[in-house]
Amino acid sequence: DLPESRFAVSDLLDLLEVPAVRRRFGIESGRLQSLHAWIEGSGIRWGLDAEQRATLGLPEGLEQNTWRFGLRRMLLGYAVAGPAGHADAWAGIEPFDEIGGLDAALAGQLARLLDALSLWWARLREPVPPGEWVTRLRGLLDAFFAAEEEREQWLLGRLDEALEHWETDCAAARLEESLPLTVVRESWLEAVDQPGLSQRFLGGAVNFCTLMPMRAIPFRVVCLLGMNDGDYPRAPIAMDFDLMAKEYRPGDRSRREDDRYLFLEALLSAREQLYVSWVGRSVRDNAERPPSVLVNQLRDHIASGWQRPDGDGTALLRALTVEHPLQPFSRDNFPVDGEGPLFTYAREWAGYHHAPPPDEPAAVPLPEREPDGPLRPEDLGGFLKNPVQSFFNRRLGVHFDEDVPAPVDQEPFGLDGLAQWQLREGLVAAALEAPDDPEDWPPRMDAALAGLRRAGHLPLAGVGSAVAEGLRVEVADLLERYRLLAAGYPVSLDGSERLYFEHQGIVVEGELTGLRGDGAGGRCLLRPRPGRVTAGRKATPRHDVLVYPWVVHLMANAGGMELTTLVAGTDAVLRLPPMPSGHCAVILRELVQGWREGQCRPLPVALQAALAWLQAEADGRDPQREAGRAYEGSEHQAGDLLRSAYHRRVYPDASSLVLDPGFQHWIDVLYRPLFDAVAEAGA
Repeated sequence: DLPESRFAVSDLLDLLEVPAVRRRFGIESGRLQSLHAWIEGSGIRWGLDAEQRATLGLPEGLEQNTWRFGLRRMLLGYAVAGPAGHADAWAGIEPFDEIGGLDAALAGQLARLLDALSLWWARLREPVPPGEWVTRLRGLLDAFFAAEEEREQWLLGRLDEALEHWETDCAAARLEESLPLTVVRESWLEAVDQPGLSQRFLGGAVNFCTLMPMRAIPFRVVCLLGMNDGDYPRAPIAMDFDLMAKEYRPGDRSRREDDRYLFLEALLSAREQLYVSWVGRSVRDNAERPPSVLVNQLRDHIASGWQRPDGDGTALLRALTVEHPLQPFSRDNFPVDGEGPLFTYAREWAGYHHAPPPDEPAAVPLPEREPDGPLRPEDLGGFLKNPVQSFFNRRLGVHFDEDVPAPVDQEPFGLDGLAQWQLREGLVAAALEAPDDPEDWPPRMDAALAGLRRAGHLPLAGVGSAVAEGLRVEVADLLERYRLLAAGYPVSLDGSERLYFEHQGIVVEGELTGLRGDGAGGRCLLRPRPGRVTAGRKATPRHDVLVYPWVVHLMANAGGMELTTLVAGTDAVLRLPPMPSGHCAVILRELVQGWREGQCRPLPVALQAALAWLQAEADGRDPQREAGRAYEGSEHQAGDLLRSAYHRRVYPDASSLVLDPGFQHWIDVLYRPLFDAVAEAGA
């Protein structure tokens, strides 16, 4: 399929799932995850190169986001990366500097694969006579597959045998004209797919095969699958020019009669058990669907020839027939007594159908355990962000990994919210490499945008220019707001300040860098945030963006630093004024104690629900209702329940969280001090 292929990322990753292909190019199965990360990071989406894309009707020169584009980035990143891992662009190529050391061998193996695909893509597009096709296709098998296992060797043998038969047939027909790949491919692979007596049989303890004659061999268990009405016996479709098939005469071969005989052979081959299955219900309206006419005849024969001790033949037939529900979570799969013909391996659904035994003990908190070392401010900030996740990650060592996203097979035509955030963050970081030189910010931002375009992170042509201009305007507004704030604290303080706090044996320590001074002793922590810091038409402060700066602000002021924290967003500025050291120490002690208890059990609290409760109290609305809405979310905004797999595991709905007796307590302990500090600063 190479001539018609788009060479999408998913297509090549699927190709590398074949062990014989990986073996040919020396790619280990354990390296596929690294290769996937490189492919995504280097901006590969689809297309072998610009030439291959042009054959699909696209304009020439569209090299961005192709495999050649990404491979050049990988190889250049390895070749020119400096000691710090950063490299400058060369010849219009933005280096991908995530590759280094012995990992470079994997990039070389990928290059070999792409070279082979490019070579055979060109070869398979040219029509040639049958003899030349045989030589090419054998070369294709040798170029991409290294068979070691018995089944692989057998399959390649079948492919070669079918190719040899096709060559013989072409020679017998004196076919010497050039043929396109589509004709050759259909004839070759169709011959391989056709069942024949040369198929492997009795190759293991369990055999999968089609119903074929001359196989009346005794088996302990015979399973006949897919015995649906209309599918078996098979209804042959005669060609319009096949007069013998259209005018059936007594004595002619009948495919339906052959299928009846095969069904009888299978029935006689079963020694202990015969299993017959069919689709008994419609997936559209659950209407009953009959089995094959042969199965109906067998059922009628059982009902008329055998009976239960009470003389009821239909009852025996019902006892032999099992109707499985459509869904694994059906109540029928979980009988109360645990006995019956129905069962399921999906035991996680049992709790929804059966209440736990009355003597089952309730969950008790784990015993307290001191941390292995000092905590960082980031640890407390992560705890405030999601206390339940902190319990699962740190105490239980459990990580509910999100589903691995499927490979992206289309080049970017636009940017979603997360992508815009990441690009704005990179532009801000590039500009603020010279924090005290605002005149140098625009050139740095332009250079960063050019790098994003070379890296394939922006859409092509005019769309990419429009997106880049939008990012430039947003970041320029943020940088202007940052410049005005920095003017109030014009002195850039070198070095770092040590942060330290201790409570009941738990130590929290870290370093604070990037401080600015006003020249009169006042110090400020100024942080840009490439996104909104307010929400709604009323521009309500978003307290969630202050979770991490809040911990640092408390520790700095608890140490007597008298620090002001400013968070500049694209729409506004959030301010945390200096606070008395004693008050900060009290808040930190409660926060550390909350962290200690949060390592023993999942605390009944969630960030968005807690902030919604506090905001509703301030506005005079029903806090319980607003907290429930924030927890479950809506079609316009995701709540804690959708954002956190950890909350879904412990608190599956709003009532289980909001009605918990400890919910209000932990709101007051963890989040009310931050809410009050922002309110006082705004006033």
